[in-house]
Amino acid sequence: MSVCPVCESECHASTTTCGVCSFSDEYGIARPIATMEEAQHRLEFSILPYRKGWEAGKAAAGRTNKKPQGHKNPAPSQEAEPKKTTSSQKAKPKKPPSEPTQEPQPVNGDTAVETTKSDTQPGDIIRFGRYSWRVLKVEKMRGKGKGAKALVLKEAVMENRKFHENWFVTSVTGMTWERCSLRRYLNADFLNTFSNKDQSRILETHVVTPDNPHRNILSMISPGGGRGGNDTTDKIFLLSIDEVMEYLEYSKQAQGKKRGTSASWWLRSAGTVGSFIAYVHDNDTQISVEGAAADYAGIGVRPAMWVRL
Repeated sequence: MSVCPVCESECHASTTTCGVCSFSDEYGIARPIATMEEAQHRLEFSILPYRKGWEAGKAAAGRTNKKPQGHKNPAPSQEAEPKKTTSSQKAKPKKPPSEPTQEPQPVNGDTAVETTKSDTQPGDIIRFGRYSWRVLKVEKMRGKGKGAKALVLKEAVMENRKFHENWFVTSVTGMTWERCSLRRYLNADFLNTFSNKDQSRILETHVVTPDNPHRNILSMISPGGGRGGNDTTDKIFLLSIDEVMEYLEYSKQAQGKKRGTSASWWLRSAGTVGSFIAYVHDNDTQISVEGAAADYAGIGVRPAMWVRL
């Protein structure tokens, strides 16, 4: 017996043709593959069952798709006439889905938010302009049909800013709210961040800044001496020591927040030393009545104003 070099079937050594794969060789089949023709023949033999199955499937598909003689495509069916409906059967038109209203996005750490309204109460958080504001007090405006107004404090502390830019002036003559550069900034640049419509609702306020209630002997001999200075007329201002004690008084609302972390914020009251300004500590609700240097840039701003509801 010998082995066919193509299909590896056992054959008689004397034969020249394999009885399985029909490979023929005049020299006999009992030898290894010697030529490319033999290798190609072995490859074709190895895939022969798959090829036969594929050809059989193709032929079957051809018989299935073949149309019999005399076959005609059916005529397109006519659409049935729509039934008449009475007025009571008519479907009501569907309303398009309303788009969800987006809440105003927080600005500078604000967690705002409701729109100002007539039933606003102290302690509410209202949305005005781009910011959130805490309502400190609500009053009826004088005159018939005037409505109400609210004293509001910005909920989040703004960026750190100097109370006054000129160190020489603060150290020699002392500093008051009337003369500071922060007052000019709030009533010009910051005020202009509001729309004309919102600006018309911000009321001009007669601002009285009392003397520092904790003036001492050092205050008597220093420039300014903890004096509150002259009254002013402002649309936007800072709270005084007395106002923080009246409206916030060591409550959590007195603790300033800037982007989620505690932050100190300026008051408009002078410190016990003429060149110093009072502020609220960042780590608690205590007021620093001694204050910090007016040209110190490490304290934030928390504006206040009266707004028409």
